[in-house]
Amino acid sequence: MGSNEIDRMAFLRMVPLGLFLCFLAAGSSIAAEADFRCRSIEAVRTSQPPKIDGILDDPCWEKAPVAKPFIDSYTSKPAQDQTEAYVLYDEKALYVAFKCFDSRPDLIIARETKRDGNPWDDDFVEVAIDPFKIGQFQGRNVFKVNAIGTQFTEIRGGRTEKTEWKGDWEAAVSRTDFGWTAEMAIPWDIMDHPSPKKPITIGINFGRHQPRTSTFSFWSDLGWPFHHEWNGYLVGVLLPKSKVKSLRALFYLLGGAEPQQRVLRGGLDIRYQPSPQTNLLFTANPDFSNVEQDVETIDFSYLPRAYSDKRPFFQEGGEMFGLDFQDFYSRNIGRIDGGLKLYSRVGRTSFGIMDCMDIGDWNAFVATIGRDVGRASSLKGYIVRKDDKDGYDQVIALKGDGRFGDLCMGAGLHGNMKEGGSGSTGGAYIGWNGKNVGMRLSLSYLSPGYKPALGLPRGDPMKGGGFGISYSERWKSGESTRFFNIGSSIGDIRYYEGGRYMSNIYSYVSFSLNRKVTESYWCRLLFSSNSYKNFNDNYVQVSPGLLWKHKDLFSIEIRSSGSYGRRQEKKYIFLNPSIDITIGRNVFLARYYYEFLQHGERREQHVVWFNFNITPEHGIGSRFVWREGRWNWYFSYRQGVRKGTDAYLIVGDPNAQEFQKRAFLKLVAPAW
Repeated sequence: MGSNEIDRMAFLRMVPLGLFLCFLAAGSSIAAEADFRCRSIEAVRTSQPPKIDGILDDPCWEKAPVAKPFIDSYTSKPAQDQTEAYVLYDEKALYVAFKCFDSRPDLIIARETKRDGNPWDDDFVEVAIDPFKIGQFQGRNVFKVNAIGTQFTEIRGGRTEKTEWKGDWEAAVSRTDFGWTAEMAIPWDIMDHPSPKKPITIGINFGRHQPRTSTFSFWSDLGWPFHHEWNGYLVGVLLPKSKVKSLRALFYLLGGAEPQQRVLRGGLDIRYQPSPQTNLLFTANPDFSNVEQDVETIDFSYLPRAYSDKRPFFQEGGEMFGLDFQDFYSRNIGRIDGGLKLYSRVGRTSFGIMDCMDIGDWNAFVATIGRDVGRASSLKGYIVRKDDKDGYDQVIALKGDGRFGDLCMGAGLHGNMKEGGSGSTGGAYIGWNGKNVGMRLSLSYLSPGYKPALGLPRGDPMKGGGFGISYSERWKSGESTRFFNIGSSIGDIRYYEGGRYMSNIYSYVSFSLNRKVTESYWCRLLFSSNSYKNFNDNYVQVSPGLLWKHKDLFSIEIRSSGSYGRRQEKKYIFLNPSIDITIGRNVFLARYYYEFLQHGERREQHVVWFNFNITPEHGIGSRFVWREGRWNWYFSYRQGVRKGTDAYLIVGDPNAQEFQKRAFLKLVAPAW
């Protein structure tokens, strides 16, 4: 018996073992306190809305129901520092107030001053609203405010940043001798919602993040990892009826010069809401050339890497159009002349249509439909099609995912049809995603002929699977928190017609320490042994780091990653140190990172990025990239007001391989 056959038999023996371990974990798990899950609170309508100033002295709050206690999501027990949330509503908005009790109010921290920036190093509170009572992560609208009053918004479906486009809401905070307080006023119009004729129940939850103790607590306990199906309910809400249909428009005008020509162009974005559940978007000649995308790494990889797409048109309606990269990778689409999006939700069913084109050259079309089933399961189907001078290329896919407590499973089937051939791919998995233990067993295949024109290549036709297991633990000691993680996975992939294609053994261990809110240290050790076609690879990776903060004045984060071994029968060294510096309440931010690759030949990359927020609405930014003797640099100034006209000055091209002698002034304003 050959070694390949022995390996295959060993992998097949993992299948029943993996299933046994998943169900063993299911039978031996300790449930969180069920009394704190799926909690309900009665809706109270107010005739006198509060003044949003962060001070809870309005008479209406005395009649508001109180949501308490708050539960530590990791321990599923009442949090050490408690929080109280109050909620009211009227025809126009939902009103929420928080009392945040803190045993060390002198150590409350909040540094982020840019709206919709990064709040995760700050003390903040949030309310998550699920108007359709979906009970899943993608159904929530989340509104956060940190302890200095900076607001953060996550609208279901995704929206661009302009207030005239996505709507606005209010928040204010105040410091007290017991901690701090917050108030919010969230208009119903900012969210997609049903329009019933009688009171209904909607999903709601209140949360608080306290970085000093590494605690994220909720009124309705979500457990760990988060189970969004355990969110709470607001009972008896009479939502506003459908109002006059909403029509909004933004236009841009861009003028400037680049080598050998002057440029003057414009574009238009239109949003039409025929109902609170439906959004129709149209874009004409959007400006993609000045959207700063991620810098691609120079690290070695056998297969292409996926990067996020930051262009607003492709971010809109992300819940509906977040498809598998193998079928639709929007960064494969360059400039477009125009595009159209329609997405909506009716109860637990959602659907979306997208069409974009380069007139006379190609057209790309996407249609999706999804159905939320039960409290934590969903089905989704979609079509992706591209038509160009070479003919058509079409993908049809159907997939489903479900979670039952900590047990999760899913499956998908994708077919690719084109002129001259067809192919398919599919897979299934079952796993356990518990508080401390995680496991996953997966099987998949990729047939010949499956190469979608708009997808990200997955490699050669294959079939196989893998199994992974991990363990994590967290310990608290006073205001210090320690984290420990360890895991391993094994996989075996064969060519579709037989014979070894790739296999891997991957193991890691990591440790981190957070001390109060001023210091963090971590280190991760990884070992990988794998084969790819005729190559046998082995390497180790070490990734240490530290973060140090001094109140609201200064912070420095140093990360490093080093890999050493052999890949593709060559010596492999990859180094990636980086340093991030923040001065003030995120007034000045600078980052430098370096990449060094020794793999047959030597390659290097330097990236320097900085941003200076003169005010929350005015700032300058720049990025410098040097790669293998070529360099690119760009500079931008923004006047990004939330209402009215935005102005941008852009020098250079943020995504070019080399510096481009170009400068533009761009104005973005509401058309009405």
